Amino acid sequence: RSAISKSPATHEFECPTLLFPTSIFGPNTKIAHIATSPTACHSVAITTDGMAYGWGRNETGQLGLGYTSAVVPLPTELSIPGEEGEITFVAAGVGKYHTILVASNGLVYASGGNVCGQLGINNAGVKQIEKFRKCAVMGQLEEEDGEVNVKIVQVACGEEVSALLCSSGHLYTTGSSEYGLLGNGETGEYIITAGRLGYANCAKFMRRSIFVQSEADATAAAGGTTAVGGGVDSSGKVKCVSLEDGGQISLASISCGKNHFVAIEAATTSGSDVPRVFTWGSGDYGCLGHGIQADEYYPRLVGALRGPIFANNHPVNAVAGANCTLV
Repeated sequence: RSAISKSPATHEFECPTLLFPTSIFGPNTKIAHIATSPTACHSVAITTDGMAYGWGRNETGQLGLGYTSAVVPLPTELSIPGEEGEITFVAAGVGKYHTILVASNGLVYASGGNVCGQLGINNAGVKQIEKFRKCAVMGQLEEEDGEVNVKIVQVACGEEVSALLCSSGHLYTTGSSEYGLLGNGETGEYIITAGRLGYANCAKFMRRSIFVQSEADATAAAGGTTAVGGGVDSSGKVKCVSLEDGGQISLASISCGKNHFVAIEAATTSGSDVPRVFTWGSGDYGCLGHGIQADEYYPRLVGALRGPIFANNHPVNAVAGANCTLV
């Protein structure tokens, strides 16, 4: 501490960090939702009346204001071009260089960097947009009255990937397929040039309905026992099997770190089953909770959270840090 100056530097007087005594949004504005990310240097706040405000870095147009800039220092209202004041929002997600807004009618809008297709606008050739544009969601149709058949209610963004949940709890992903982030069972890795790899990225939100568990967990759930060394292939990778009810799984919440996802199943109406937790993507630092540092290409059941200890204390929410997960 002796090496730290006790006298404030000049810049601390010129640009002090202050905690505002009153809300920066005004005395009558209340915040219902905050979107931040361990990979982003910008944030979005949504008010109780559905207005969206963004601030922070904007070098790729991630705030959707129609221009790029080093920084937007104060919360600035965000809107959809041509729909100013007409559309309200219920959720938002921020990645390193992009932002996604979920409208109250279930449509989704994105702005910012699109190098890996993370905006989900169904155009991989567009690498950046500076105004919010409607996303393409598999199977989503908009009726004449503005209602949609697939109503999106949640969004989570990683560094270069995005995921949505609809009102039925179905999962949709787009963007980078590295580490298995899309949850579709592959990375699609290929060689571009010497020392440079490419991946089978996705530019449209596609539904993912295959969920897996390890063979060992499946055997244990059936009341059997796993032999020593069982459930692992010749390369040392854990063998997994698809869950029979994968197509009917309804997710209640989702969170994304830098390169991994965690999602929690919705509780049943009867409450008889403990909601399951699924993780996938990069397994660095053991952040997926499977007891091994390995990537998972499908949403995989976290077996450690299925024991009797959770019967009356089941998982309800999860948060992902850059390389960690809390349930």
